[in-house]
Amino acid sequence: MGYIKQLIQRNWWSLKLLQGGNALRHSAKTLLTDTGGTQARSTFSPRMYRQGDILLSEVTELPRGCVLVPSGDRVILALGESTGHAHAIAAIHADMYEWSGTFYVQTREGAVLRHEEHAPIDLPQAVFQVVRQRQFLLEGGISYVLD
Repeated sequence: MGYIKQLIQRNWWSLKLLQGGNALRHSAKTLLTDTGGTQARSTFSPRMYRQGDILLSEVTELPRGCVLVPSGDRVILALGESTGHAHAIAAIHADMYEWSGTFYVQTREGAVLRHEEHAPIDLPQAVFQVVRQRQFLLEGGISYVLD
């Protein structure tokens, strides 16, 4: 069950399960739990926050084995390559973690996501996966959107 939960956290938009050779498509908002041979559904509706090219998507918990990313006075989610502006949260209100190339931020009460060119966003106490917007290139490949 832990593996399915991790898939949902990493790919919240959809999850394909194979049961009896048939591919079933389930909404990632529905977590399947085993109740003695029967399946019961419990819903989890992730909260999402977007600020420019950064999306924070709520997950139920930090992945097992994630590593704390050191920070100074701010937890920087993304740094603008051209302007030097940053999507950041004061370090007293958040910690950033990394697991398998994916970043997560755990916020505490009073967390505010700030950026010089965007309105601040008040964040609840929760765990979020940090997703950077990507773009497909005409010449092939994928790159991150530059802020």
